[in-house]
Amino acid sequence: MNSIAPTLVALAEVRAVIPSLPDDMPVSPEFASQILIAMGRQYTPLTLSKLRCVSTTGPRFKKAPNGRVTYLVGDLRAFAETRAQAA
Repeated sequence: MNSIAPTLVALAEVRAVIPSLPDDMPVSPEFASQILIAMGRQYTPLTLSKLRCVSTTGPRFKKAPNGRVTYLVGDLRAFAETRAQAA
């Protein structure tokens, strides 16, 4: 995983870096939440967790055998765009 993801905390920094992130870059649920918030979608890590458990309306995710969950940046972009069209 790219070392950029865990170091970004400010929304402005996330907004600035989103265009340069490759679509196939895996990110943690915490960073996925920051990306979605920067894209105007209010999804906290807890909301993403709930969507993984009880819904099929959240962004696509991958779960490793060790239980670690990751999201691909491209899937987050697609999810944010479909949510924007539905709103």
